[in-house]
Amino acid sequence: MKNLKLFEQYSEDYLTDIAIMKSLYEDWALDNAHLFLNEAGEWNDDDDQPLSVGERRALARDFQIMSKPQLAALYLKALGKSEDQLDSNGYLVMIDGIENFGEKDKNTGKFALTLPALADAIGLNSRRTAQRTIAKFYNLITGVGETTSESIYDKLVKAYEEFEKRNPRELAMLASEALQDPMMSTKNREEAEAEGPRSRAQRIKREEEQFKRGEKVYEYVKSLKNAGLFRGNVARLVARAVEQISGELGIPPERIEADYVVYLNKANEMNPANYPMRR
Repeated sequence: MKNLKLFEQYSEDYLTDIAIMKSLYEDWALDNAHLFLNEAGEWNDDDDQPLSVGERRALARDFQIMSKPQLAALYLKALGKSEDQLDSNGYLVMIDGIENFGEKDKNTGKFALTLPALADAIGLNSRRTAQRTIAKFYNLITGVGETTSESIYDKLVKAYEEFEKRNPRELAMLASEALQDPMMSTKNREEAEAEGPRSRAQRIKREEEQFKRGEKVYEYVKSLKNAGLFRGNVARLVARAVEQISGELGIPPERIEADYVVYLNKANEMNPANYPMRR
């Protein structure tokens, strides 16, 4: 009977805390509306938008039917990667004229060739085609084989079976047949250069929004703590704040909690004394 009364008292206290917390949240959200607005002054929802059907199809298929010389070049890249992750261009330097698409690293003296430059060098329309084909060859070379993310079609298997029987220098001679004019074949490098600043801007924006969501949790936890809820149990305060804000924004709680940790880490670097609330 004593245990039952204790449980009933605990349940009553818990429900009271929840009711108070919801009421406080509404007041707190109104007082801190700026935390829920984006730069345009609109309510800020999840920043991750799902890929469109067209985008998923584009990512799932090959963009171009490749010739054997093009495949040979990509195989050499994968072969180099399988032997030396830090210098995957070791076999590519054997391709006559490839040096016009890259440059030597000033510090190491190694030949540096970006993926967009490699795609331009062998006349591919898309650097993603190059990237995925290299990944497929790499999986074959290392014995991983087909995976859920990289299906391996018959043409590629036949090319792999032929290439593994030939030495790299022979393959480099074959690959040289695909080599393009470095001044005329620039599509992939130009696209990469144009996307660079935009990609950085998008990353910065994501980080800012992540920091802002973490700040919401922190400020709300402070409000709950000041109200004396959950008897000063910080872990419960954080859990409830995460749950509440997760529901409000429609973002999974584990992600909100991760945002909170990121916020604490960054804020702690700026002023450790002011950010002691951790789980």
